[in-house]
Amino acid sequence: MKMRIEEIGQGDGFYFRKDLIGMVGEWEHETKSFGHPDGWKSGYMRFDDPIDGMKCWYFIQVKVALPPSAEESLVGTVIESEYIGGVTKSIIRHGHPDFYRLCEEEMDLHSRKNHDYAAGGNPLGNFNRVSAILAMYPGLKPSDPAVVAITYMMKQLDASLWMLSNGHVAQVEGQKERWQDISVYSKIISILISEGGKDVKNN
Repeated sequence: MKMRIEEIGQGDGFYFRKDLIGMVGEWEHETKSFGHPDGWKSGYMRFDDPIDGMKCWYFIQVKVALPPSAEESLVGTVIESEYIGGVTKSIIRHGHPDFYRLCEEEMDLHSRKNHDYAAGGNPLGNFNRVSAILAMYPGLKPSDPAVVAITYMMKQLDASLWMLSNGHVAQVEGQKERWQDISVYSKIISILISEGGKDVKNN
């Protein structure tokens, strides 16, 4: 598939080759784009005419896009190559190209956030642990605004505890941000309980 080089990342050996930006060649994925953060790809670019004596260049951190002429002829269709089981397979996807771009951005965000909430364990561990705690209080009402806020706070508390227990470093929100959220939620919970008339002391 003919693609154009849009950007070369700092982690690539050709980062300083600004002359390669805008060059068009035959692109072959080595990995899926959502395997890299922020849409970076790795793979091979084969140029029609040699550059510095080489027709085939290998990039480990690059962003590519369809050339303008190809974009005009492929409106509503996305054509990609994916490296699956040691074989490069062409895939044709129908629909708006931006739909798949947005999907890849969401998959990358999901990957980074799931790392924070559940790295080293069950990908759904945060939900499972919080639900297990809530199950110990059968009298709670899910429609109670204070209970909703407590649930939001507990997912932050669980994320902090899991990072401490597992020893990993956050990619999206670290311990400071988690505890700031917990602090904010605790005040909101206090207000909701008070306004709900449930903070009455016995005299």
